[in-house]
Amino acid sequence: MQLKQAKQALAVGAIILGTSSGAFAASESFDITATTLPDVTLTEVQALDYGANMYVTAGGTCVMDAATPGDTAGGSLMQYDQTGGTVNAANYGDLSGSGCVNGSATGTPGIYRVAGLTNTAVNVTVTGVTGTDFTFYPNSGCITSYNNTAGEDDTCASFIPGTPTARTLAGGTDDGGAVDTELMITVGGTITVGGTDLTANTPYTENFTIEVTY
Repeated sequence: MQLKQAKQALAVGAIILGTSSGAFAASESFDITATTLPDVTLTEVQALDYGANMYVTAGGTCVMDAATPGDTAGGSLMQYDQTGGTVNAANYGDLSGSGCVNGSATGTPGIYRVAGLTNTAVNVTVTGVTGTDFTFYPNSGCITSYNNTAGEDDTCASFIPGTPTARTLAGGTDDGGAVDTELMITVGGTITVGGTDLTANTPYTENFTIEVTY
């Protein structure tokens, strides 16, 4: 008889445990948050200008050198600091070609600032234009590449016109944080006068494109 009572007690215990588990079940809803990246912005720091140096003859070409702007200490607006001390500008803004004044004449390369999320990769595409009066091919210039450390080994490397170039926006350690979230671009290149002579002492303007995406 005692054995039978023991079996009954175990059965009752199992029922109680099963009832307790169901009584303490819970279901709640919780938030999930996703935040989009801040917009990337592009600002003109210095306009691209070949100056009053162009000849009027159809088919003439003029190349502006913007490949080596120099680093911050060298006086440029490019805000990078390369290993080995000051990097001076080399032939920066010089003009050459059959369509413009050579030698002492210089133009003003364009300089553009990108801003976005700190230490984040972006793609930069610089594309020329085929206009009514002249074409422009941006085959001289560079885009800064920051090392995102306190060391002085930033660079300004060339790009291929019309092709996305991968770069990283500066982090808070670059240049003491002064360029955090930023990237600098300088643009020169080749102007070719169209099939019709231009008019003397007349400014001509076309629009080229810089595209920046995350």
